Amino acid sequence: MEHAPADKDGSLLRPSEELSAEIDRVGMSHTKVGHRDDLLVIDLGDYVKIIGPPRETPRRGWQGTEQAALGLLATLSDDAGIEAFWNVFSG
Repeated sequence: MEHAPADKDGSLLRPSEELSAEIDRVGMSHTKVGHRDDLLVIDLGDYVKIIGPPRETPRRGWQGTEQAALGLLATLSDDAGIEAFWNVFSG
């Protein structure tokens, strides 16, 4: 995952440990995919925003609650990969 931009106070808007762990489990973390297919995940409090890899133009995106994201991720198998990830998050 790319690091989220800093907010006004300089703190990072990082996703929760639970959301980060699920993104890693389905094979979409920076550790597993590197920069080429890396997601930008931003926790904005009331909702999270997930933006597709920088190589995509335009970049795919999704936003919703963290619980909705966790529910969608739960439907994916371990190391599902980018296409399965976006099939679930765009459907």
